[in-house]
Amino acid sequence: MSAASSPGPVAVTTSSPAALPQPTVPPAGTDVRPAAPAVQTVHIDLPPADAASPEFKAFIENLHVNGVFQGENPRVLIGNSTYYVGDVINSDLGVVFIGIDPDRELALFKDSTGVTLVKKY
Repeated sequence: MSAASSPGPVAVTTSSPAALPQPTVPPAGTDVRPAAPAVQTVHIDLPPADAASPEFKAFIENLHVNGVFQGENPRVLIGNSTYYVGDVINSDLGVVFIGIDPDRELALFKDSTGVTLVKKY
């Protein structure tokens, strides 16, 4: 019978940690406020809309999106009216247009409770 051979020594290579970049400090008197983010198209993964009220669901289901405008200032055309991000679509329910997801062809709307629903365009 042959004797079981034990594995030989294992070479372990370690490297010293990379030097971390040091933060830069702007000169005194320099305005260091971050630039305001540009308005962009919304890309989100949406949670289930179980919390949406029946009225909000019905409103979105019956909504006719006639068109959308992509770009720096996304807009949605509903009926003969154009709405920009942040515009109130239905004041009774507090429905606000919050953006579009052009990859999925969705217009996004939020109600006064913070629930988001989408409408395919």
